Amino acid sequence: MSNGLQNTELELEQEMQETLLNQEILKIKTPSVEKNQPSNIEVSPAQLEKAIQASARYLLNEQHPDGYWHFNLYDNITLTSEYVMFMYLVGVINKVHQEKACQHIIDTQNSDGSFSVYYGAEGDLSATIEAYHALKLAGFNKNHPALIRARKFILDRGGVTSARVFTKINLAMFGEYPWECLPNMPPELILLPKGTPFNFYEFSSWSRAVIIPLTVLYAFRPLCKIPKEQGVSELFLPNLKKSDYLFKPQQGFLTIENLFIKLDRLTHFYEKSKLKPLRKRALKKAEEWIVSHQDYSGHWGGIYPAMMNSCLALKCLGYKNTDTEIKKGIHAIEHFLVEEKNSLYLRSTVSPVWDTAITLSGLKEVEGLKEKNALQKATNWLMTKQGFRYGDWYVKNKRSLPGGWSFEFNNDFYPDIDDTALVLLALHGLEVAPQFNLKDSIKRGIDWTLSMQNKDGGWAAFDKDNKREILNKIPFADLKSLLDPSCPDITGHVLEALAPYGYTLNSPEVIRAIEYLQKDQAEEGCFYGRWGVNYIYGTSATLCGLAALGENMSKPWLKKAARWLINKQNPNGGWGESCKSYDSKEYWGKGQSTPSQTAWAIMGLIAANYINHPAVLSGINYLITTQNPEGNWDEREYTGTGFPRHFYLRYGGYKDYFPLIALTRFKKQRAQ
Repeated sequence: MSNGLQNTELELEQEMQETLLNQEILKIKTPSVEKNQPSNIEVSPAQLEKAIQASARYLLNEQHPDGYWHFNLYDNITLTSEYVMFMYLVGVINKVHQEKACQHIIDTQNSDGSFSVYYGAEGDLSATIEAYHALKLAGFNKNHPALIRARKFILDRGGVTSARVFTKINLAMFGEYPWECLPNMPPELILLPKGTPFNFYEFSSWSRAVIIPLTVLYAFRPLCKIPKEQGVSELFLPNLKKSDYLFKPQQGFLTIENLFIKLDRLTHFYEKSKLKPLRKRALKKAEEWIVSHQDYSGHWGGIYPAMMNSCLALKCLGYKNTDTEIKKGIHAIEHFLVEEKNSLYLRSTVSPVWDTAITLSGLKEVEGLKEKNALQKATNWLMTKQGFRYGDWYVKNKRSLPGGWSFEFNNDFYPDIDDTALVLLALHGLEVAPQFNLKDSIKRGIDWTLSMQNKDGGWAAFDKDNKREILNKIPFADLKSLLDPSCPDITGHVLEALAPYGYTLNSPEVIRAIEYLQKDQAEEGCFYGRWGVNYIYGTSATLCGLAALGENMSKPWLKKAARWLINKQNPNGGWGESCKSYDSKEYWGKGQSTPSQTAWAIMGLIAANYINHPAVLSGINYLITTQNPEGNWDEREYTGTGFPRHFYLRYGGYKDYFPLIALTRFKKQRAQ
C-alpha cells in the first residue's frame, strides 16, 4: 500500500479492510463526523484566539535573553539521592547542598514510606533504598520517622537484594553490598573489535557513556569507608545466604538469560585471578575513551549517570579533584542542580535545544505576532548549536558529514535524530542573521538525518542499526534499555521535518519509512511511543508525519489509528495516558487528562482530517477552559520517557508549547 501499488488484488484487499473497519467504527460510541460535516459542539473563535495569544505571550516571557527556551526537567528522587552519594564518593561535600537535597527527599516521600519514579505511581523499591541511603549518609538516624516508614516498605518487598543492579552498585562503593555478587562488566570488553556482538558500539549511546567508566569501577572496586551508623545493614532480610545476593536465574534451564548468568559467574573467577594479561591495556583504552569523550563544557554524554561514573573512574585511575577533567566534570554536574529556597534537586539532563525547537514551531504559526525579533534570536541560537564533530554515530555511518543537533546545551559526541528533525522543522520559513548560512546548515542536517536511517526503514535516537536484542539478556541489563532501535515517534518526526524541504511519498527514504511504520503498527491501530508516554505520542507523531507528506489519510490503516485516538478520549474532552501503559496493554491510551497528551491527540486527529470531529472540538475546548490566566497550563503527570518501565520525565515545557501548536494548527485548518 505504501509503495503506491495499484494492482487489482491490492485494491480488493483495501476494500475488504475498509468494510471491516467501518463495522468496527459502528461500535464506537463517539459519533462519526467527517471533515466537513457539522457538529453540535462549537469552538468560539474569540476564545480560541484569546487562548493562542495568551499562550504566545507566556512563552515569549519565558525566553532567555540569549534567544533560547529552557524549561526544567523533573525525573525522580534517585538522581538527587545519588548526588548526595557522589559528594561523599568524590570527597567534596557541600553541606548546604546536602541539607537542601535531604529536605527535597523528605518532601517527596509517599505516605507509605516509599518513593515513586513518576507522579501518582506506586512506591519503587530501588528508589526508596537510594533515598534511604542518602539520608543515612547525611546523618539521619535510622529511628527518624521518615526512615522507619521507608525501612518497612523496603523490607516488606525483599530488602536490598531485590533491588536493581545500579542501586546495588551505588551501595557497593560504600561497602554496603559485595562487589563479587554483582553482574560483572570487566574493562577487557572495550578491547572487543567493532562489529563483534558485544563490543560497546552495539550498546546504545547512553549505555556506552555510562558503562565504559563503570568497567573501570568494576576493576578497582572503590570503597568509600563510612561509619556503621551511616550504612544500611538494617535493609537486608535476616539469615541471608550468599546465593541470595547473586543475580537470580530465570525459570527454565536452557534460556539465554541463564546462559549469561553462568558466563557471568565465570568472569568472577577471572577477577579473582592475579593473572590478567589484558587488564592494563584495557584500562588504558578505557581512560583514553573517557578523556576523549568529555566535551569542552565538562559533560559526558549530556547525562548525569555518565558524568558521575566518569569522574569516579578517573579518580580510580589516579586523577585528582584538582585535575582539569574532574574539575570540569564536577562543575558540569552542578549545572544540573535546581536550587530552591529550602530544597535542591538534581536533573538527569537538560533540554534547551528540544525546548527551543518546539516552542519556535508553535510561535511562528501565531498570526499577528509582533515579536519577530524573538523568533530570529531563537533561530540564531539554534544555528550555533549545530554539531560539526564526528561523534560515536560515525562508527556505523561513514557516509555522512556531521550536521545534527543535540538535546542539551553541549553534547558534541551525541547529536540525535529527534532533535535534528524538530530543529529542521522549526527553521523552515524563518530567517537568520547574515553570518549564518541557513541553506547549508539545513542541507547538512537533512543529509545527516537521512544517513542515519536504519535498515528497517525507521529512525532511532542516537545510533544506526543499534538493535542486538541479545544485549538486553545479560544480567547487567535489568532495565532492558541497552539498545536504541527504530521507533515510530522519531520516524514520524523525521517525515514531518522532511516534507517542507521537497521530500514526497515517492522519495526512497520515505517509502522505506512508511513500510516500517505499517509493520510496526499495533493491531489496535496505535503506534508505540518510545520517548513520550506512550501510544498517544507515537500515534500522533506518525499521523502528523504522514499527513505533512500528503499521504492519503483515508487509508484503512491510518483511519484505524485516528479512530483509536478518538476512542481513548476522556469524558472531560482531554486525553491522558499513564506511564503504566508500558507495563500493561490495559493502560494503553488511558489516564488522567493532561494538556500535553491532549495536544498530541488533537494534532494527530487534525492530521488525519478530523478537524470538525466532536473529539477534536471538545479537545480544543478542554485546552481553552483549562488554560491559566497567565497563558500556561498545569500538569503534574510525567509524559516524557527515559527508559520505559523504569525512568520517566516531566518536561516543564510540554504542558505549554504543545497546546499552542495544537491550537494554532486547529485555527489554520479551520480557516481553510
